[in-house]
Amino acid sequence: MSTAINLQVLKALLPRYEGRVKCVYIDPPYNTGNEGWIYNDNVNDPKIRKWLGEVVGREGEDLTRQDKWLCMMYPRLKLLQKLLEEDGVIFINVDDTEVFPHKIACDEIFGGVNFLIDTIWQHNI
Repeated sequence: MSTAINLQVLKALLPRYEGRVKCVYIDPPYNTGNEGWIYNDNVNDPKIRKWLGEVVGREGEDLTRQDKWLCMMYPRLKLLQKLLEEDGVIFINVDDTEVFPHKIACDEIFGGVNFLIDTIWQHNI
């Protein structure tokens, strides 16, 4: 899957693989300010726009601002949760600047009681 976790691909997998995936690993992009990235799916499909509006609400309308990182991630996490088996596991690699807001979103989607551990990797340059 692409770095941005393609929303359309996840939606396409849902009918066949809902509740059938044992393990997911994602390494989403971060807002470091160096890449000039904006999180804009350019979603033109009316069905996906409607779904985004239902899942994310009005916040999903503007995915171009840096503070909208979770708006980009939220619908993807919701779809990944639907794809996971009941005893499935998800590993998410996030930058330390995104840990706290990302954990709040994951607790809302997956349930806080399902969180197991933070693993910290210290990179020496």
